[in-house]
Amino acid sequence: MDELADRFEAQLWHTVREATACGYVPRIFERMLREHGGVQTAKQLIASGDIQYGFERLAELGRLDITLEQVMLCPEYAPLFTPEELEAARWRLAQVE
Repeated sequence: MDELADRFEAQLWHTVREATACGYVPRIFERMLREHGGVQTAKQLIASGDIQYGFERLAELGRLDITLEQVMLCPEYAPLFTPEELEAARWRLAQVE
């Protein structure tokens, strides 16, 4: 599972670079990744129940493909999350699609 968690975190860092290239620098998300790692960051943000500013900003930019939620829903990473967490990610995406 550690290798999978490492790949997930690497993918999230890739999304940070992509977001930055689009003109949005997700500083709080970057700090969370450094402090908590990818899986814990995802679990914390999804558990909050709130739709974060970064998600809204990426939606405005037309880049839902690089949201945390979209990465969580990649079949490869599903084992890292509970069914409820994955459903929360789907719900968030459905709010803006």
